[in-house]
Amino acid sequence: MSLLTTRPKISELTFGLYGRSIHPELFQIYTTRRIERERFVAQIDVTSTGHLVMFKTDDRVFTEVATSAHQELPQRRRLLSTRIHDRFQDRMECEGGVLFEYQYHLERLSPESFEILQNAFANSSVVDGMLHQFQTSGRVNMAALSYMYVDTRVNSFRVQAVHTFPDDYAVLKTQSLYRLPAKSGL
Repeated sequence: MSLLTTRPKISELTFGLYGRSIHPELFQIYTTRRIERERFVAQIDVTSTGHLVMFKTDDRVFTEVATSAHQELPQRRRLLSTRIHDRFQDRMECEGGVLFEYQYHLERLSPESFEILQNAFANSSVVDGMLHQFQTSGRVNMAALSYMYVDTRVNSFRVQAVHTFPDDYAVLKTQSLYRLPAKSGL
């Protein structure tokens, strides 16, 4: 399998969820953050094509992927796969009573609005999130960036992502919530 090392075109973007781990070797990973709570462990990876989010609770593992449709991914235990277009939100109950809620919004901006947004992220101080700025593609004198923000509670894990695509003056915003069933006796 080959690695994709550049931002995909926005028309090629996909969003998926797997009921398993996915080998990180399939992706060019730039930034990683690991979070451990009493009831779960999560890992967030910024990749060249978007992001990976691994969420593990008990003996269950779920992996969220925002990437290119050309990225070679396994078919086994794929719970969700959708092409990203405009905006969408949905929810699904997964194995073990884990509720997965997700939404995405793909927005095309004017070059001026895109530059303002891009500069705001690039010049912000990142305290609770992860920010990675890529090299320019050469076509546009702006580098793509990815910003990931995480919020955790005892029974839930929320991750928000912003990925910019300077060649298309586009921004992809995603938000996912993994909610665990309440523990009995609490």
